[in-house]
Amino acid sequence: MPIPEVNTAQVQTMVEIVNGTNAFSQIIPDSEKDSKTDFEAWTKGGQETQALVDLGLIEEITDKCSSQLANVFLQTNRKFRIFEVTDTGRRMFSGIERRTIN
Repeated sequence: MPIPEVNTAQVQTMVEIVNGTNAFSQIIPDSEKDSKTDFEAWTKGGQETQALVDLGLIEEITDKCSSQLANVFLQTNRKFRIFEVTDTGRRMFSGIERRTIN
């Protein structure tokens, strides 16, 4: 069984969340609205985010934010997912400063 790894972009995401609001939103790619480049980049970002969920470092809380997301959709015609850091994620990344990983 392969050992899970966290890449540099995922570490940066975790450090930003832990040192920021403890949550973040992520656009859901739409092949009919996005350029090919944006769609591919946002799809890859979604996969990296899902890996952090699978590792238990963040959790998806989109369902808890449905009314706010409905308003955002009316304003932007875009769907988003919302994630929050878990206690495990906070403990693992709270001592890392943003400048350390740049």
